[in-house]
Amino acid sequence: MISIFFSAFGAIKINELIVPDQLQNGQADYVVLDCKYEIENKDDSVGLVVKWYFGQDLVYQWFPETEKRSTLWKKRVDLNYNVSDDRLTKYRALKIANVTTDITGEYTCQVSSMYAEASRAKTMVIYEPPSMFTFEHFENESTLSCAAYETFPRPVMKIYTVKWADFAPGRDLQYDEYSALLLDTGEEGGIDDVEKAHGSYNVTASYEYDPSVITEPVEFVCELTIPNTNFTKRSSTIIAPEGETTSTTSQYDFETTTMTTTTIQSIVPAENCC
Repeated sequence: MISIFFSAFGAIKINELIVPDQLQNGQADYVVLDCKYEIENKDDSVGLVVKWYFGQDLVYQWFPETEKRSTLWKKRVDLNYNVSDDRLTKYRALKIANVTTDITGEYTCQVSSMYAEASRAKTMVIYEPPSMFTFEHFENESTLSCAAYETFPRPVMKIYTVKWADFAPGRDLQYDEYSALLLDTGEEGGIDDVEKAHGSYNVTASYEYDPSVITEPVEFVCELTIPNTNFTKRSSTIIAPEGETTSTTSQYDFETTTMTTTTIQSIVPAENCC
């Protein structure tokens, strides 16, 4: 994500704010946030203080003149971590342990003295992939249902169709070869969003189709994305026209953009079933 400048004036300049855009929950023992600044005139360092904010909360501050350091996150922040031997920059960085979803948010580094001040901010997302992701076809009800469980932050779920005129069983197809028709998203009907007690989300989406309008095999796709991350999960099913006794159904569950035919299922009209 793009860093946001709040203010910069006087003789203090923040050259780089190092905050990871995204990390997967449980995949890192710690994360280091660094605020690389320079003071053009050493005389302007009088009263220097470095502060880190999480949202509006002051979580860390360091006074170089007295070497005093303090943090609101006593069980998370390593107060002994340093990045240099320079007395004006030694403890500028924030080393955070226990990298979990609850530290997702905006981080601001503020560097100030009696004569100057500069600040810069960036958002870090600690995301949790869904513990389960399903896309089911209920033939008797002509309904598709997609669900994802225990994911964070709040995801976006879409159900859509894709054209695949030259599809052949066993052939790998790239996602960008398809043209999509959006049927449902997490912003409209058919969605049920539930935030669980521990802060994760369960999301479901459904779509009821009209079997009579399906005159050729149609691929339906459910896609789950987590905002401000690269995480995407998809699953699909191919539904044949009514009256056909069999059709090829492709189901996939990838976090990439490649889709592959994996299974074949029988599809029969509801009146001929069971």
